[in-house]
Amino acid sequence: MKFLLVPFCCVIAAFLFAGCAVLPDSVPIQADERQVVISSFKEMVASQGECGCCFDANATVSLHSFMFSGTIDGYLLARASSSFKFIGVNPLGQPTVILTTDGTAFRYIAVSEAKGYEGKVSAEAFKRFAPEGFDPEYGYYWFIGRLRPGRISIGEITRSTQGEGYWLEVRIENSQTVSQVLFDPEKSIILRHILFNDQGSALMDVRYERYAGDTCPLPGKVIVESRQQNGSLTIFLKYNQQDVRLSEKDFTVNIPKRFERVTVK
Repeated sequence: MKFLLVPFCCVIAAFLFAGCAVLPDSVPIQADERQVVISSFKEMVASQGECGCCFDANATVSLHSFMFSGTIDGYLLARASSSFKFIGVNPLGQPTVILTTDGTAFRYIAVSEAKGYEGKVSAEAFKRFAPEGFDPEYGYYWFIGRLRPGRISIGEITRSTQGEGYWLEVRIENSQTVSQVLFDPEKSIILRHILFNDQGSALMDVRYERYAGDTCPLPGKVIVESRQQNGSLTIFLKYNQQDVRLSEKDFTVNIPKRFERVTVK
């Protein structure tokens, strides 16, 4: 597998990145069909309580854009609602990059540079690579193909002409965005989630594939695009444990004393 030793901005982009979505063709449905879909969707949302709080997975991240392209293997730990740690490794299994965040602050260690970068996710350097509308406070739910917690309201529902399922217009309380969610009621999973602003412009488009598991299926492939950059990000996940319990210390990474410490603003 081709390995890319990516600099700080590229790793940030790899996880918070990534064209412009156009809502695929769909057709209206009748009132009785709508009620069946709504009932199934609400059952899926309610079942999130059965999902584990955390996961531990092997991860392969492939990023393709006009700025840079490459693939990096590693390990990903994640915990609701916002904590994750990615350790990128070289072909010998040695750590080369480490990125961790709790949804408020982040720390990135570039081993080859002997540097450690740290700052707030609200920093301009961090936000520059995050899709508009992305809320780091609920980043975990984007990984597992679920909606962030909060009261939801459902607007228009249409059926995909590709036979994939139904498109639901969903709003979550206290959110400044609206979602178009492609939902498969038979499997009770979300296949695609497009985030729009109030002007109707697509901000972020996420596809979920290769689901596995019974009680709470998790996607084995996540494809991300956003209007801020022309490219795509693909994350392949092979879960080691779906019911693992992780604590705050599992996401703590210390910058080695011999490394240069850089504060990102």
